[in-house]
Order: sequence, then structure tokens, then C-alpha cells
Amino acid sequence: MHPKVVFLKNLPLNSTVFDIGAGDGRLSDFRGWLGFPRNDLRLQGASLFRPELADRYDEFYVCDIEAHKPALKAQPTAVIAAQLIEHLQRPWELVDWLSHQMPQGSRLYLDWPSPLSLRLPSLVDLLAAGYDVSTVNFYDDASHIQTFSLEQVVSICDAKGFEYENGGVIRLPYLAEALRAQGLDANNTEDERRFFLTAAIWLYTGFVTYASFVKRSNIAL
Repeated sequence: MHPKVVFLKNLPLNSTVFDIGAGDGRLSDFRGWLGFPRNDLRLQGASLFRPELADRYDEFYVCDIEAHKPALKAQPTAVIAAQLIEHLQRPWELVDWLSHQMPQGSRLYLDWPSPLSLRLPSLVDLLAAGYDVSTVNFYDDASHIQTFSLEQVVSICDAKGFEYENGGVIRLPYLAEALRAQGLDANNTEDERRFFLTAAIWLYTGFVTYASFVKRSNIAL
């Protein structure tokens, strides 16, 4: 149900997907997940460190994508950059680089902490209330630099040749309640409970904004 998974599952056949800011590499889980496998997809990944799941990717690069752009072996026809642009000093430069790497008709998915996250309770307050979570308020993560409205991200991408298709604030209250129950279940590990509770808060409060785009044409800037 999450827009990121919907985006991945509906990419054209045999797409090459560049997962930027891949983290632990869990996006690879969804390639063959459940009743709608997409084992035709070719995965590229980039992260600040090499995760245990890096071998699931056809290419994986350990780099600071803002400082050092990798020399990709294959041209990406889709890019997913989830929870990344808020960590960048100049995210428009990344979008510009991608616009020169991706052919016309390629697809781009971005998500990031919504401006709403600036007003959410702090990690310290939630821990004091007995909820073991990770980032909830934008400033809980010291590596966060700036957040953006949907309109700002659409403007940045439009200037680099990416046409906006859809986006918005992600709220999934049914899943949020189900994840909250898992987060309070003592049968789960401490790490699992922290993940479930954090995800529940994100999906209930609208922590994440997303946007997807299609590349109009190659541009020379």
C-alpha cells in the first residue's frame, strides 16, 4: 500500500532501479515479495556503508552521493531516493545529475520528512512516555538539514526535466494501528518494537511526503 512499493511494483518490465540512500538494502525484499514478484527488475544501490544485503543488488556503491557520484555500469531507468534529500546541502544538484543519467520516460520517486514533522513530539518526550522509537520530530536526527514542501520539490524537479505525476502526505491509519499493536507486543524483539512503533507514528501523523515524476527529455544545462 505504501507509495514507494506501488511505484516499484508498477515500473516497466526489465527496469534498472537505482536505490539511492539504500540503507540496509531492504528495498530488495520487495523485488520478489508476496504475490506480485518483480524479479525482472535490475537493482543498483548506493549508501554511506555497505549493508549485509548489498549482494542482492546487481551493482552497489559505497559513497557520499552528494560529494562523489558513482560511475554506473548501467543507465538507470528508475530511481528511488527515500528519506534522502533532507540530508543533502544541495539536493537540486543530485536531481540535476540524475537528469543527465536517465533517459526520457524514466521514473523518479522521492520521499522525505514532511514539514509536519517539525511540529511532532520529540524523541525525548516519547521515550519519557514509555514509547521506544527512533526519529519522530524532524530534529531528532542530527543529520537532517532541511525539509521541503511538496511544491518546492516539484519545482526543483520540474526545472531539471522531471514532470510531476502524483504525490502528497502519506497517511495510512489502518496500517498504523496494526503496526502500533506489533510495537507494543512483548513477543517481538526490542529492535522490532522500535521499528514498528516508529513506522506506526509516521503513517498515522503524516511524517512522510512523497512525489513521483517521469523524465520528459534529456536537457543540457
